[in-house]
Amino acid sequence: MSVYEIAEITTGASSAVLSGMACAESNEDDNAIGDNGHSIGRYQWHDRYLAWYREQYGDFEPRDPLMSSVRSGQSLVANEAALGCVELAIAAHRQGVQGVKDDGASEWYIKRVLCASK
Repeated sequence: MSVYEIAEITTGASSAVLSGMACAESNEDDNAIGDNGHSIGRYQWHDRYLAWYREQYGDFEPRDPLMSSVRSGQSLVANEAALGCVELAIAAHRQGVQGVKDDGASEWYIKRVLCASK
């Protein structure tokens, strides 16, 4: 069973969308580092927001594929509840819920994730 399937069972988030997000963010590289060293792991968790995510969903290691996938699943489900659809929830992974509300969804990012979904 893949980490995405386990995260889906655990959180209710789509394993295909979680896989697509990981591919879009880092090509599923758990050691990926982006944003000049500020974003880490397969989902590119930004260090500025890690404390908030840990407060919301529990401690996790961003480089651990299963823990990171479960936390991404929890976040995706919460974003979908806040925004009303999975496409906007995907955009919120990159922009945050308030960013999507304020600026609209990054359509290019949603397409990139959905095209990469397995």
